[in-house]
Amino acid sequence: MLNHYPSETGIEPQDFNILHFANSYNLESKHLLFIRNVAEQELGIKINQGAFIL
Repeated sequence: MLNHYPSETGIEPQDFNILHFANSYNLESKHLLFIRNVAEQELGIKINQGAFIL
């Protein structure tokens, strides 16, 4: 999902928004840390912890 999300949405990897991604796929907030780790690795980006604090 992560590899295809930027091309499906038309965003650049550096514009990735973890909350928008989670909402798009109806993912629970308890998975955000895991999503962040995978997104950073797969998209080659760094996500600030404050970006997903609810």
